[in-house]
Amino acid sequence: MQKIMVIGYYGDENKYVGAIRPKSLSDFLRIHGYQSIFFHNAEGVGGLFARVLWFVRLLIFSLRFKPDTVVISIGPYWYFVLLSIFFKVRSVSVIIDVRDGWSCNISDQGLRRLFRLRLALMMERVAYLLCDHYVVVTPGLKDYYSFIFKTSNKIEIIMNGHSINSVAGSILNKKHLIFAIFGKYAEYGSHAEVTTEKLKKVMEQHASKGLEIWLIGCSSLTVQLLERYGMASFLKIYNRMPYDQAINILKNASVGVCAVRDQKTEFGTKIFDYIGCGLPVFDSFDTESNVHHMFSDYLLSDFSDDSSFFRVSNSIRENAYKYHRNFFYKKFLDIID
Repeated sequence: MQKIMVIGYYGDENKYVGAIRPKSLSDFLRIHGYQSIFFHNAEGVGGLFARVLWFVRLLIFSLRFKPDTVVISIGPYWYFVLLSIFFKVRSVSVIIDVRDGWSCNISDQGLRRLFRLRLALMMERVAYLLCDHYVVVTPGLKDYYSFIFKTSNKIEIIMNGHSINSVAGSILNKKHLIFAIFGKYAEYGSHAEVTTEKLKKVMEQHASKGLEIWLIGCSSLTVQLLERYGMASFLKIYNRMPYDQAINILKNASVGVCAVRDQKTEFGTKIFDYIGCGLPVFDSFDTESNVHHMFSDYLLSDFSDDSSFFRVSNSIRENAYKYHRNFFYKKFLDIID
């Protein structure tokens, strides 16, 4: 039986969305006959000392466990090159699993940005040379890293997906329209602004309906953004809660709303959650974006025509299973074997 060690710094999937993919992948591999362990930081994020202690514990554990393959989930990014070197020296197969690109998302300005960008590019190139497979979650990220590395031989696309096993499908209430925003939103900058502006226009056009915007596990930045656009009276705020509880609330909404940091390289994870809940996704994306290319049948922009809502909702019900994590994770079985 092959031994697989899935490494992710974040461990609590109810607190950190970054924990969901490595944990669910380890569970998937175990179901498929591998001796899989998810090694994470159970104590939380912590400071420098906590990170060093976690890293030492990881190395000691790996020497005892003796994995055949390691899957290194990033971000965060501070450990992936060191681990790649350590495991490559020990002749362990290394899979880098990039949930979020590093160099393509550096937002600093001036000399600080230049320094961080060069550091990130150097470390990404070293990791690519050392690893056996470099997994990314969108076609846009594959295009980006193919350009950076001047090759795509090791790059594989394995998308995120949702973990929801039963899809009821959104129900149109002609007198009540509920938009749901789940998790991070305002943090994604300009696209969140564009999305909010489009959302405001839709709500103005349909003011006769009972309109609500549910904020589920969102930060105060998102509340402030929507208030700035004059939508404070529509807000219903749910504090952060376990993922399963949030999903049960989401299923009762009408439409899911999300924003992404970079439309060229990202889908975000929330679009999969919305599809898994049977919700049409509010269309605020550029027509040339990754999202439009992959999810155009599930995007909704016309709220005056009921037939558009039913068409999108039915398409989601029929195809949501194709976007389940386990459907995508099957490709991990191919590259591990």
